[in-house]
Amino acid sequence: MLTLCTCSAIHQLSLYDGKAEPDLRPIGVIRLADMIMHLWQRYISTALVPLAGTSVTVRREMGVFNNHVSVRIEGKVNAIVQRTTDGASSRSSSWTHVRPRHPGCRC
Repeated sequence: MLTLCTCSAIHQLSLYDGKAEPDLRPIGVIRLADMIMHLWQRYISTALVPLAGTSVTVRREMGVFNNHVSVRIEGKVNAIVQRTTDGASSRSSSWTHVRPRHPGCRC
């Protein structure tokens, strides 16, 4: 579910053309991703780690898998933030380039 949400948010941001006002709704996915990550980490620590018991191999594999999931989610969140920032900065730079000239003004 989270992968679908983040991928669709990234897709929505990739459709931005730079001329219209940027759509900031995909940023809402970041909060959802944060809540899911906290829930995931709590689940790992309260349910799965006790099940692993004293098996070092199982704990190591769980740690590797947990880190892999965290890195993937962080990468998608970073992509959303980067594309949103790029869209907002391109929109604001278009405002600064289009400056009306007034007759008689020396500015």
